[in-house]
Amino acid sequence: MRMRRNIQAGLISILASLSSCSKPEPTEAEKYFTYFPVALKGAHEIQKYGVDGAKHCLVHIRQTHLTEPKFSLVESKNKSQAQEADILSRIESSEDQEEKIILGQDLLELRRLNEETRKIAYGTFISQLGYVAEVQRDILHMLGDLDREYFLGAVRDEGIDKTLSKVECKSVLRNGFKIFIDKGYITQEDALDPNKYFLAGGAARILGAAGRIEIRPTEDRTLNQAAFEAVKSHKLEDDTIFNQRENHVMRLVSEEPYSVTLFGANHNFRDNVENWNKQNPDNKFSLIVVTPNSLK
Repeated sequence: MRMRRNIQAGLISILASLSSCSKPEPTEAEKYFTYFPVALKGAHEIQKYGVDGAKHCLVHIRQTHLTEPKFSLVESKNKSQAQEADILSRIESSEDQEEKIILGQDLLELRRLNEETRKIAYGTFISQLGYVAEVQRDILHMLGDLDREYFLGAVRDEGIDKTLSKVECKSVLRNGFKIFIDKGYITQEDALDPNKYFLAGGAARILGAAGRIEIRPTEDRTLNQAAFEAVKSHKLEDDTIFNQRENHVMRLVSEEPYSVTLFGANHNFRDNVENWNKQNPDNKFSLIVVTPNSLK
């Protein structure tokens, strides 16, 4: 009898010891990471990089977005018209028949070259526009899936430096297309047509304009401007373009347990997360990287 009681007491002691050594309750970020879907409509691949005890989870949805074309179709047409008017004036004022013939040939060649240049520029841009729209269509499906599964709530969007209201999202969408309209590539009607180019304006911003989600910032305005100037100057290795902006995203996300963030496909947060975790062992990040089907 005494032996049985001793055995029972020993078992209770062992169980109590095991209980005290059991893993702590998962953090909110760890739960989010664990239960984040392994498949989403529109997603080609979902990669998870977890760490024990993570306090934050960054979801990087890789995207592509429109870039401003350097070539303006409107300016090209205006320049061509001025050049053609000059040649026509010279033809009319010339009294030399042979000179008139040569100038006429120059006029035809000028028109051919200018039209060919505009045709190539237009085709290149429209191809890019269609590609961006397809990637954003995939992202729209992903965000819809995440919203239905209660994994969304808000989205951090590249290029945004403050939380946007519904009205501000609409304004950002309109302004995003303005430069392409002004340069003659698309019309206002095309930009707003959901069957044409509207999705190229950005899936998150479209949902934000509809009041479906909240759009939060990813950018520091000064840092983003410095990155823009670096790209403009072809200084593509400049630290502001990638590393500094990525670190800024992480500082923002470190204020919340998890965040779905749309950022360019060329950005890689793995080294940023690794460095952060080394420097902040009590405030670690896990990372989820989502690649859209259409992303090349």
